[in-house]
Order: sequence, then structure tokens, then C-alpha cells
Amino acid sequence: MKGEFSSQVANGVDVHSVREPVGVVAAITPFNFPIMVPLWMTANAIATGKRRDLEASERDPSVSVRLGELLREGGLPKGVFNVIHGNADTVNQLLEHPASTR
Repeated sequence: MKGEFSSQVANGVDVHSVREPVGVVAAITPFNFPIMVPLWMTANAIATGKRRDLEASERDPSVSVRLGELLREGGLPKGVFNVIHGNADTVNQLLEHPASTR
């Protein structure tokens, strides 16, 4: 998250990398892994300063809702983690949004 510096990666060449948040991370929760997949991505997104929008599985939305409640109870500011409810149309809108980089 801090970026890196490598000197002399080639003759007279130094490399600098700067890591910056790129915005919102949207994720789609599969019904068969309603907590595992969101947890893989949520901590990394929040730790690097990104807002997290989670599209809950329409078959099992309670896990995503409870995760949001726990994060709020833990002190995460409102709007940093958001649960979106919907179906395949909602997922398609997220994927087709002009800001989506897939």
C-alpha cells in the first residue's frame, strides 16, 4: 500500500511505484459462498481506501446484511461498505456501468 522503490533495476534505471485507491470496488456475492467471497475482497478494499459495494445474493442476502451490520458496529463509517439488493438485472447494470473496469 505504500508503493515501492527499486534502484538500479537496469543500468542507470530506478523504478518507483505509487499505489493509489482507484475508487469503488463492487462485488457480486455467489449464493453458495455468501460470506467467504465477500471477506476475501472486503478487507483489502477498505484497507486501501476504497468504498465497497456488495451485491448480495438474492438467495441468501442475510449474510451480506449481517456483515454490513458488524462492520458498522465495529466503527466503519457509513457509506464505506454498502449492500445492494437485486437480481441478475442488478448484476448486469453493475458490470455494464461505464465506470466498470472488470
